[in-house]
Amino acid sequence: MTAPLEVHSIPTGPLQANCHILRNPESNRILVVDPGDDPEELLAFVNKIGGEVEAIWNTHAHIDHVNANGPLAEATGAPISIHRLEAPFLSDPVRSGATWIGIELRPSRATHEWDDGQELHGLGRQWTVHHSPGHSPGSCAIVCREESLVLGGDLLFQGSIGRTDLPGGSPEEMARSLRRMCEEWGRDSYRVLTGHGPNTTIGQERMGNQFLLYLRENGWVLPA
Repeated sequence: MTAPLEVHSIPTGPLQANCHILRNPESNRILVVDPGDDPEELLAFVNKIGGEVEAIWNTHAHIDHVNANGPLAEATGAPISIHRLEAPFLSDPVRSGATWIGIELRPSRATHEWDDGQELHGLGRQWTVHHSPGHSPGSCAIVCREESLVLGGDLLFQGSIGRTDLPGGSPEEMARSLRRMCEEWGRDSYRVLTGHGPNTTIGQERMGNQFLLYLRENGWVLPA
């Protein structure tokens, strides 16, 4: 029987965005998702649990999710991947939100650029990229059916959803992305590794998240 992936969620930086470090205990390989800041601490944790970092994945390119990309890639040699619409933001202080938030951007560059529906191989598992705009133009949810796991970024939180008032955000696209999650590719059993706050499940949020309840009752339209 295949051992499940280990999941370690570490809040980083002044906005406490979650960096998720996933490890395959059988191959001793590691995947780093959304390393937002504190690269020294993240590298120390990787060294503590042991293993080789095979990739760095970004759900989107806001600075609080990508600002440790460069140091981690330099230290580990791991490639950086992100949706093609967000790849230019990795070196852009304005579109990454660095200028808006007032944090200096450490520029990085994508090694691989994703498209919607793309199949990925990571940690010996198959993953699917679901383009989920609304919070930002190229936001993605990355899903592993085998693990019932969603790398959700800032799409869905425990009791809330991603904000849409930042540059490139869209309430209409956010509503469509959440609908696709609930009605197309998502399952209640899927655990969601969130961009901020505690992790959750789609089922828990479908039952108790007031934003999702509102959307379902109002034709999947967010209020203006």
